[in-house]
Amino acid sequence: MTPEKYQQVKEIYQGVIESAPDKRDGFLVAACQGDADLRREVESLLAFRDEAEGFIETPAFAAGARLLAKGVNAGSVAKPFSQVRQH
Repeated sequence: MTPEKYQQVKEIYQGVIESAPDKRDGFLVAACQGDADLRREVESLLAFRDEAEGFIETPAFAAGARLLAKGVNAGSVAKPFSQVRQH
């Protein structure tokens, strides 16, 4: 992504989250002016924001249960580690 495109995505994203919830889609449509790639990029960031918004408020066991329900196993989330003792 070019620096100019990144700046455009950033500005549109910021404008969307600052808009009233019922005005966000209209703002996004107008701001992207038919550029499907631009809209997809902003929508991706918005989806991540929505997903991450309640992360800290969600108990760990609930988040773990959701991952298990999606078929994600612990090995794919956390890699094995080894303990190193220093004397």
